Amino acid sequence: MKEELKKFAKKLFKNIKKDVKKEAPNVAAEAIITTLFHHKNKTDVRHYFNARWFNDFHFQRELFRSKDHILTGYYFYSGNIIKDKVIIFSCGYGKGCHYYLDFIHYFTERGYLVFTYDNTATDESDGNGIKGFPQAILDLISAIQFVQKDKVIKEDKLILIGEEMGGYASGALAKDYKGIKKIVMLNAYNSGSDLLKLSGHEWAKENIKPYLKNIDVAQEKAFPIYSRYTVAKSMRNSKGEFLVIQSDNDLLVPMEAGINLFRKKLPNWKRVSYVVLSGRGHDDIYYSDEGFMYRKQAMKNYSKVSKLSTRNHVNEENLNALISVVDKDVYLDLLDKSLMECIITFIEK
Repeated sequence: MKEELKKFAKKLFKNIKKDVKKEAPNVAAEAIITTLFHHKNKTDVRHYFNARWFNDFHFQRELFRSKDHILTGYYFYSGNIIKDKVIIFSCGYGKGCHYYLDFIHYFTERGYLVFTYDNTATDESDGNGIKGFPQAILDLISAIQFVQKDKVIKEDKLILIGEEMGGYASGALAKDYKGIKKIVMLNAYNSGSDLLKLSGHEWAKENIKPYLKNIDVAQEKAFPIYSRYTVAKSMRNSKGEFLVIQSDNDLLVPMEAGINLFRKKLPNWKRVSYVVLSGRGHDDIYYSDEGFMYRKQAMKNYSKVSKLSTRNHVNEENLNALISVVDKDVYLDLLDKSLMECIITFIEK
């Protein structure tokens, strides 16, 4: 009897071990997705701009629906709006639209009406998390539909600009909106599962192969249609022109997942232009070298003087603490003007 029990236990644990090994890739893929996406995002107050800090910068708050969630969006404009110059700006993951107000202000000064919004589960928008990067495509579709209906505007009058997750969404969606002629992507990656796979490499090292398939399966289950969207495929099948901008030392979106991948898949593609910047990293890509250094020092100074326990909670006290340690006029004017003019030239040619 004792020997029979030993044999049974041995067989049982062998089967358990086999089942655990079999399920490990699925569990790991789910863990990666949960860690990255199943939480609410708040823009760090250190990177939060107040629209009232800028001269001749007006805004109008709007609410619109993206499937099960209500998103908060804003029209931004200056006093000299030029008819039919409308930009829809899509934000990066974990960043609300107030992160980008200095960037957006540059376009409003030149007569553009800019509509931007907080993605699902970010800042003022609904949701406690997302299931993956393709959610950005759903949010952008909703934003385009809202602006077209609200402003009674045709596709060919719209310009898409996006950063990181927003760049991916703008590029991947272009093939479905063939009337949109200009798409600008900063720090964009090719597909919704690319960065999940990169995260998987960090976790699984050389054992990554079994996990990659499970990551794709999990994304296809969450987004049956949009998980298959890629920027390269959209570039090939759209009628628009693309401007792709990335830094050569972007650690979050390596060039192999962005610009270099697009070049490989679309060699000598005439409707795609590339700008590679040197040493700008990921979050400071559209700032000048001097602006990058100023922002870095400002963040350090803010951390020293701020005694707030929750730095991610945005209120007037936090913002005033930030402004107290910087020269506001300088802080609002750190953009790389030559890069900004490159974007303006592209969308106006």
